[in-house]
Amino acid sequence: MPLSWDIWQERQQQGMNRSNALLTMELYANKNYGDSAIIKGDVFASRRKEVYPTGLKQFDAALGVGGIPAGNIIEIHGLENTGKTSLALHIVKSFQKRNKKILYVDADRALCIEYMAMCGVTERNIYMLNMDTLEDTFQAIRTLIPVFDLIVIDTLSAIPTKEETAQTGQYLEVQNKSAKILSNEWAHIKHELARYNSTMIVINQMREKVGILWGNPLFALGGRALKAYSTISICMRYMGAEKRQGDIIGQGARADIEKNKCAAPYRSAEITILYGKGMI
Repeated sequence: MPLSWDIWQERQQQGMNRSNALLTMELYANKNYGDSAIIKGDVFASRRKEVYPTGLKQFDAALGVGGIPAGNIIEIHGLENTGKTSLALHIVKSFQKRNKKILYVDADRALCIEYMAMCGVTERNIYMLNMDTLEDTFQAIRTLIPVFDLIVIDTLSAIPTKEETAQTGQYLEVQNKSAKILSNEWAHIKHELARYNSTMIVINQMREKVGILWGNPLFALGGRALKAYSTISICMRYMGAEKRQGDIIGQGARADIEKNKCAAPYRSAEITILYGKGMI
């Protein structure tokens, strides 16, 4: 049954009212909350984030976008001696090649300039941040996000809270406050990273639960908030020693992409770490 003239006019008026309301709301939101408060889909699609290739062809292919996407949190976790720091330094090298500024949080206090040089990292455009507590570290990071293109935290679990620092030697009596503190920090940090198109690499140490008879005994410190807010989560695994004429010259590693919001997850990349030369 065809629509009457009155009904047709009413529906046209409703459509015009919606268009006018949307335009008014768009102008109001952009005026009061910033130019990007409301943007159209075609404008959003045109704002593609920059991608930094690492030079590791298999790893870049596993990421699905050809490298590290800017403006995101990238988590690298795994057991000790699996190549987490080596991968982070390799990413630092790729940012340095593009003349980007890097902030490195050496929470382990184990990084040395000789090892950085072996991985191809130079002293140019890299700054080291050394804070004593988790609260001070993240307060400094929030302030410095607009300044740096890449921020690396190595390792997250090595940064104690103020309460833990005050009660050294009594860790069994102190509840782990890291998870609660970090759950409040990640949302704000991710918003600021996207705003300034900065990237954060977070290295997290895996630990093993004692007495677990079934299920996965490995867990990451700091709670689940990091994995929830990270765009890409990478698990590094040791794949054995690399030998030449009976001498150990390096080790094999596998990078498993356990979470990926930019492309398909659950891909893997085989990486070779040559001692004194870095990753290939």
